[in-house]
Amino acid sequence: GYIKGGANYNIDSRSNVFFNAGTISRQPNFDAIFPNYANIKNDDIQNEQITSVELGYGYLSPQVRLNVNAYSTVWGNRFVSRSLTNSQGVDGFAQFRDIDVRHNGIEVEGDYRPINTLKVSGMLSVGDWRYTKDFEAELFDENQQSIGTGTLYTKDAKVGDAAQLTAYTAVDYQVVKGVNVDLGYRFVDGLYADYSITDSDFTRPDNDGALQLPSYGLLDAGVTARFDLFGQSASLRVNVNNVLDNTYIAESNSNIHATDGSTTWNGVDVRNYVWFGFGRTWNASLKYEF
Repeated sequence: GYIKGGANYNIDSRSNVFFNAGTISRQPNFDAIFPNYANIKNDDIQNEQITSVELGYGYLSPQVRLNVNAYSTVWGNRFVSRSLTNSQGVDGFAQFRDIDVRHNGIEVEGDYRPINTLKVSGMLSVGDWRYTKDFEAELFDENQQSIGTGTLYTKDAKVGDAAQLTAYTAVDYQVVKGVNVDLGYRFVDGLYADYSITDSDFTRPDNDGALQLPSYGLLDAGVTARFDLFGQSASLRVNVNNVLDNTYIAESNSNIHATDGSTTWNGVDVRNYVWFGFGRTWNASLKYEF
């Protein structure tokens, strides 16, 4: 179940402030209900709890549109299981409870029309997404007998698989009536590997945390032409993506940090399993209204 609510106040005809808040109670995954691979239900299990608060400001005029918002979201009581080995070298299985993640951030987006034929738009998103603490669990052997405890040292580790700083700016200009050209530039930073907190790295208190991938920027361009076709409205759109044909890492599925003896590409150890982004591509579309 969930409860959400909010309010908006118009300061005047152009400015407004608002807030939103909500909480979600989410059922845990199946492994948490039957944690020991036996037909014995876990009576201590609790729902995952997600709480979020957002504050914002908006401005709207004939030339300017602006939205600013700050948010904080906490996802708690998560459950993760993994195989571990205790200090005596005995293999086993552990369940980590009460895992918490906090997402804080600020977002700004808007556009500006200095003249009717020109629009400048942009956005900026700055986040700080982290695990909030270390997590401990009891370790069981294959016969479900307790053989000690295991710890995941994840306090302040960055959340992976999504850039925590993104910026975008674009210009759209009407060359002649019915024909527009546009340029857009996107910058990405604070992108970390799509790792699992149960990776062996996080069983050491002196781990290096999440692997940060190199930042990158992409330039896109496009042309839109609007015209009549058989007496109806039509438009032709051509896009060129990554105009400069930049090479960049879009995602990593491993968390191997470079050392002094590592072979690297842009500072990333080449032993990592990564996905490179697309090079220069293009696409075209024709829209016909009838």
